[in-house]
Amino acid sequence: MSMIEKATPSWVDRQTYVWWRATFTDAVTSDMQITIEFMAPKKGASQDELERSAVSKFNEMLQDKAIKIKFIEPVETYES
Repeated sequence: MSMIEKATPSWVDRQTYVWWRATFTDAVTSDMQITIEFMAPKKGASQDELERSAVSKFNEMLQDKAIKIKFIEPVETYES
């Protein structure tokens, strides 16, 4: 079974639904990004519907621990 088959729910109609890619950026620091892929309707979905689908998939990935922290590093150091 391919990775796409594993990631695709069995109920998804491949004629109606396709993979979309969403890039989340920090509102203040635009160079901080996370990109995910998710299934959504091929046609007829509004921008709001696609955004809700992307956020829903992102939340699902967080709950399932599919998104992991690779490493943590300081951005700034403060001296007292």
